Amino acid sequence: MLKEIGVTAAQKGPKPARQKAKYHESDIRRLYVDEDKPIVEISRTLKLSAVTITSSLRSQGVRIKIGGMRTIVFPELRRLKIGEFLALPRVGSTKRHTYVRYYEMAKSAGIKVGVNVISGEKVRVTRKV
Repeated sequence: MLKEIGVTAAQKGPKPARQKAKYHESDIRRLYVDEDKPIVEISRTLKLSAVTITSSLRSQGVRIKIGGMRTIVFPELRRLKIGEFLALPRVGSTKRHTYVRYYEMAKSAGIKVGVNVISGEKVRVTRKV
C-alpha cells in the first residue's frame, strides 16, 4: 500500500562512514598562539570540536588561556595603583553578576579589586594589594 502512494522504505545496512576533518596540529597552534584566535573561532574554521582543539593544544604544550570570551572591558583597570579607585558603569543584570564580571576583568588584568555598587548605574572599583 505504501509503494502505491509513493513512500519508499529506508535503506538497510551500515551507514556510510563520515569523513574525518583533516587538520594539522601546527595549524591549530598557529591560529591560537600566533593569530590569537579564540578556541570557538578555530573550532568553527576547522570544523572540529572545541574539545579536540583544546586537547591538541595541550598535547603540544600550549597553555590554554582561561576566561574564554571574557576579556577585559575597561583597560584603565590595568593602570590603577593600590588604593586608587574608578567609578565605572555597572555591568550585569544582578548585583552578584556585576561583582563577578568585575572580579573576572581584574583577574584577566592581573590585579585584585574590591567592588562597591554606588548607584543603579555606577560601581566603584578599588585596587587592592
